[in-house]
Amino acid sequence: NDLTVSTLPTESEVTSTVLMPSAAPNPLLRPTETTLFHTHTLTMKPTKLPTKQPSVHPTEQPSIQPTKEPSIQPTKQPTSLPTTNLPTTNLPTNNPTTTEVVFHVMGDTPYNVPDEACITLDLHTLAQQQLTSNTQTNFIVHVGDVQSAQKTRCVEYGFSNARRLMQPSENSTVPIFMLAGDNDWNDCPRPDKAWGYFWKYFGRFEE
Repeated sequence: NDLTVSTLPTESEVTSTVLMPSAAPNPLLRPTETTLFHTHTLTMKPTKLPTKQPSVHPTEQPSIQPTKEPSIQPTKQPTSLPTTNLPTTNLPTNNPTTTEVVFHVMGDTPYNVPDEACITLDLHTLAQQQLTSNTQTNFIVHVGDVQSAQKTRCVEYGFSNARRLMQPSENSTVPIFMLAGDNDWNDCPRPDKAWGYFWKYFGRFEE
């Protein structure tokens, strides 16, 4: 059995559809009954049309315009001009010097009377050379052991006697740097006491 549509939807929307019985009777419907089926409103277009442009329009230029030049312009000339157009010298910055440093080294002395006489003579000779020779001794280094710990037992006299022989005088005009040896400290029966003697007589001796 065919059903005919009594109304047609408009162009903009479909509001309702009414179904009417056809000439041939439908056993499911009464002859005089009209059935109306309501439908949801149908639109031919979306309820919200998409915008032709984005909701937030993009800018034609960046929000922060790029600069054509650096923010800090480079200078055409150095900030500090050179003082001269030519090198100040053709030689290396640190020129080698011809000054000589002359020093003497001794150690393990004086152990006995002959050693004492030798030190006295050597220092006197050196003092004379300082006055007559073009070569000057800058300093002397004593590398330690001004006595024999086994013989003297590191008593105070061993230190004071060595100082008497080498202290600045007419026999020794050259500074002497004293270093402590094992016989001046470590090998002594009482190392702490011996170190006290060494520092007492030779601390800052070169001054």
